[in-house]
Amino acid sequence: IIGFECSAAELDELSSEISTLTEEHQRLLTDVIREGRNVFLPPYDIPNIADMKKREDYPFGADQMIKNKLEAFFIELIRNRKNAAEKPGNKIADLKIIEINNYITENFREKINLAELCFLYGINKTTLCYAFKEAFGESIINYVNTLRIKEAKKLLREGNYNLTQISTMVGFSSIHYFSRIFKQFEKKTPTEYIKTIKSRLMI
Repeated sequence: IIGFECSAAELDELSSEISTLTEEHQRLLTDVIREGRNVFLPPYDIPNIADMKKREDYPFGADQMIKNKLEAFFIELIRNRKNAAEKPGNKIADLKIIEINNYITENFREKINLAELCFLYGINKTTLCYAFKEAFGESIINYVNTLRIKEAKKLLREGNYNLTQISTMVGFSSIHYFSRIFKQFEKKTPTEYIKTIKSRLMI
């Protein structure tokens, strides 16, 4: 176990998934361990040592090499993951996106949270958003709103509920947000849509 501090947000992507290391990744980690042994005195197998003692005669630059090799390791790891996510035919990602689409289709009336989807399906946010848009041609938020507006139109045509009830039933947090999204999709407010339906029925 190697402990370090880093404020780079990109490393957050590595916290929720298991990473498979290439030979290059393994080589970089081997270099980190070798340089670490050159710099620090044993023991090496006691956890939670925050202040290991340095050798007096370690090779020039060996302490800096630990940092350099560790940075190179994470840069290569993140690059490889991003490249893999962007390649067509990524079967694991494709299967997860199908599962996520099924989940959204069944649960669009509930609150859909990207962080929760990432947790449930073991996928990071960048990969999720990219792969979903590649598969379905639109963002997850837009896709969810499409399903909600389609359901809302059905309920409006049936005429059994008022606007506030329909707004809640299809998953919107407020009637104002519901009306704004409805107009964005249909170019008219829910009230105007109801009037249109009624006028057609009277013809």
